[in-house]
Amino acid sequence: MAKQTAISAINVLLAYAALPDRDQQLFNSMLNDFVFASWVHKRELIEQWRQQIVSVDAMPIAPIHDRLSEKAEFGKVLVF
Repeated sequence: MAKQTAISAINVLLAYAALPDRDQQLFNSMLNDFVFASWVHKRELIEQWRQQIVSVDAMPIAPIHDRLSEKAEFGKVLVF
């Protein structure tokens, strides 16, 4: 694992550890839904989460980039 990737993951883990038990359970459920979602549904979830963050004028704990869109663009090139 690259150093910066490890720092990003550790940052998320520290935020998770600070959550109350109820919020940890909600996070686990949402993460499970995301992990097993299709690429299309993952993009929908990301957009939904972005809108929720914006609606309460909150700051995300990590920069938001859409690597799924990058994968989708790459995938389009491979599909004939």
